[in-house]
Amino acid sequence: MILDSNFLIHLERERRRKAQGPASEFLLSHSGAPLVNTPTIAGEIACGDSMRDRKTWAKFVGFFHTSSLHPKEKSVESLTLSVDN
Repeated sequence: MILDSNFLIHLERERRRKAQGPASEFLLSHSGAPLVNTPTIAGEIACGDSMRDRKTWAKFVGFFHTSSLHPKEKSVESLTLSVDN
């Protein structure tokens, strides 16, 4: 299941508030589904004020598999290197 930036923004807000809301409930109800984001979505999330710290961003997007646009990009670390360059 591909998670869009709108969903991830709501999920991050719920986690920051330490409150369970619709995004958290959706994840719980789909606990067996593979959860994927794209490099574009991960980049959009990195632009948010709460994700300006690279470690905070990497930890958050690291909960989900980030699909690859290039066969060598298989992890958040390689995506981070791509974003930094």
